[in-house]
Amino acid sequence: MLKEILREYVNKKVEQMYRDSYDEKTGLLYDYNKGVNYHTAVEEGVVHRTRENLSWIPALISWNREVGIPAAVRAVPEVLKLQDRDPDSPTYGIWPYLFEEPLAEMKNPDWNWAPFLGGSLITILHECGNLLPGELQENMKEALKCACESILRRKMGADYTNIVLMSGFVLTAGGELLENKEFIENGLKVLRQQLEFVRQNGGFAEYNSPTYGMIDIEETGRILYYAKNEEALRLARRLHGYAWKVFAEHYHAPTGQIAPPHARCYDDIQGTDIHTLITVGTKGRCKLVGAEEWDVNLMWPYMELDCPAEYEKYFAAPEYPRIQEEDFYRGFDPIRDDQIRVLIEKGTPKLHSCTYLHPDYCLGTFAWHDMWNQRRPLMAFVRTEEGTACFRARCMHDAMDFAGALMQNVQHENAAAGGVSFVTDHGDYHYILTPLEDGAMEAERLSLDFTVTGAPDRTAVKELGKGGYLFTVGGCEIELHILKACFGDGPVQAELIDTAECKGVRLNLYQGERTRIDFHEIGKAYILYGVEIRRIGEKKKSVYRISEEETGVSLETSDGFSGQIQIDPVPGKFISGNENRKKKFRNGGFYYETLFKDLY
Repeated sequence: MLKEILREYVNKKVEQMYRDSYDEKTGLLYDYNKGVNYHTAVEEGVVHRTRENLSWIPALISWNREVGIPAAVRAVPEVLKLQDRDPDSPTYGIWPYLFEEPLAEMKNPDWNWAPFLGGSLITILHECGNLLPGELQENMKEALKCACESILRRKMGADYTNIVLMSGFVLTAGGELLENKEFIENGLKVLRQQLEFVRQNGGFAEYNSPTYGMIDIEETGRILYYAKNEEALRLARRLHGYAWKVFAEHYHAPTGQIAPPHARCYDDIQGTDIHTLITVGTKGRCKLVGAEEWDVNLMWPYMELDCPAEYEKYFAAPEYPRIQEEDFYRGFDPIRDDQIRVLIEKGTPKLHSCTYLHPDYCLGTFAWHDMWNQRRPLMAFVRTEEGTACFRARCMHDAMDFAGALMQNVQHENAAAGGVSFVTDHGDYHYILTPLEDGAMEAERLSLDFTVTGAPDRTAVKELGKGGYLFTVGGCEIELHILKACFGDGPVQAELIDTAECKGVRLNLYQGERTRIDFHEIGKAYILYGVEIRRIGEKKKSVYRISEEETGVSLETSDGFSGQIQIDPVPGKFISGNENRKKKFRNGGFYYETLFKDLY
């Protein structure tokens, strides 16, 4: 019954897409581009995307063959034309994002498009390939072969979780489709390495990601749906179970969110797609969203999404308060020197996560992590009558998050103490694609912001004096104390933020005319703080003590807990011990793919 409901909502969604976004003139779906990003130089405006024009084809044909088959015959060859099939080219096997921007004109071509579009080709060939002309089927198989070869050339390490799992699917299921034993065996190697990484380290490198946690479930679910190889199925089932485990253990029912911290995240507050996935994955036993609110992925009918029964309790009958604390990287580094790294550098310290889940709120911290814009190292969700509110800390370079800031935290239940310091070698807006030239940057403002979004009419902030601030958020309050703040010889000035979307506290480390900030020369630059979240009327439980050297802070609580962090007061290397190692930027280096003269 649930499968029929899922198919019904997929049909509704694809019909809406066809009516609202199908361009009869070009035979393609169109979309509105938000503007320049890491990869594309295309400005705002109407565009036609390669990925979306492949991924919707199976659902389109399933909804209406009379419409879908002619649309596929028209659109798919146009997408395939844009793939680089020159085996001597550094971008062999991948596609551009947009019809409007060839690969050669992209700022940074994205090698992820080989597994992304390769996966769509597998689904098309399996689900409706026999309905399409034989010549087009052969063209798709050739494109799939090139995508598989691109994946093999790229040599992705185990720390890029979602792309590793996606690549494992494309190589194993694609290899079976193409009857290519080399692809199958390499797909198995990818999945073996990923499972060993998780087993040894305690987690995925893209730990507790609302976005990529869903993709991890989906990609392992595609292997379970399509692959025939017994080892591939066994490996995928274990990885699928682990993906659901992390998702379930961090689900916070009162706010409807995946509780922080998040190793990667795009939107602070998640939508109903998470609740729909849980409803589908538990076969309706944990119904978290009404049928009229379902937000479905067009590919879900072609995936096994079953949630293991042992994790359903976290959705159906969660118990609060509860602490979820674990190491998700313990130092096991299987990445070879010839493989690409994304999230785990050589020498990365143990990575630790702590989450406190309460009936009214949840608070999460990383013990050590950077403050890149996809990272959430200090974050809380609060239930309010207006909806879910989000409290988080951000280091901002002008209007963008600054990846060169490093945060450390110690947390006990609803209280945390921490510090922010700076490094010279971990990038600006992006820790790979926008490096800090010589450890310096130009800025009009550099700030540390503590903000609440999501429920502006239920949020207020007031000063307590001596660096203290009290956020009132619904029926809860968040007490923030700035214990120490210095940035070279300049003054650090605090101000309140009060806009229609956001309320909070901003520490301006620098603000003024555009100037050069050299982290090699700045001297002492760091901030120490304490945070506690509680119901209004509850007694404060935490005390913060600054170390004698004023470079550390301890957290002591009324129930006997004591913990501390120590930061480097002067900017240094992101990871010590790597001074004699040179990072290799090849096909994306650590993260995204940037073209360089020597790619292989």
